[in-house]
Amino acid sequence: MVDAVPTDNQAQFKRIKRNIETSFTNFRKNNDRFHKFFKIVFETAITQSDEAALNTMGKPILEFNITNAPISRLCGEFSKQMPSIEVKAEDGMPVEPEVIECVENHLRHIIDEANKHNAQYNIYKDQLGGGFSGWKVVTEYAHELTNNQKIIARRVYEPTLVGFDRNARAASKEDSEYCYEFYPTPFFGSSGLRIFAILHTLSGMFVLLVFVRQFGFNRRNGMFVVHVLFF
Repeated sequence: MVDAVPTDNQAQFKRIKRNIETSFTNFRKNNDRFHKFFKIVFETAITQSDEAALNTMGKPILEFNITNAPISRLCGEFSKQMPSIEVKAEDGMPVEPEVIECVENHLRHIIDEANKHNAQYNIYKDQLGGGFSGWKVVTEYAHELTNNQKIIARRVYEPTLVGFDRNARAASKEDSEYCYEFYPTPFFGSSGLRIFAILHTLSGMFVLLVFVRQFGFNRRNGMFVVHVLFF
């Protein structure tokens, strides 16, 4: 269950970390299965123990991947005819055709920009090889000399580093109380105190608003940052 929303900033920060840990633990089997299937389809189905056993018996290490070819063919076909969108007015709503055309073209532009990074192709490949994937819709500054922002859509950095409320049942996760995404970022210095200072500062900045905030934790010699989005 999702913890109740506290009013104190420190309690709020603890609630966020608790929810993320619960979701990540609950989805761990699916994440492990994703990596296992992806390796079988696109790399090899022979494990290290299998390879060691074959070497011990003096037998050649041979495998014949019958799943890669059809999946690669589907991905190739998909890249040539990617689905698009169509915008329509809700029944009974008087909307000018020009407005519908403007909105549809704007959304097409957002998707086309995402496809410059192979977003749809990679998401389709994730679903065929690992079973699931994820989109994210965020805003970023149009360029470094303006405060104007633009809407962008991207594939998530890594599908297994994304999480939702474990009680969410909709395929789109629209019924989730929260979602988050981990992604790696350079961090020069591995001091635990420095990491704690970052966490403490950011937790103090967090308020009850529907905005994205960043939190990090030490992992080897770097830092993982998590975006937490509350609906």
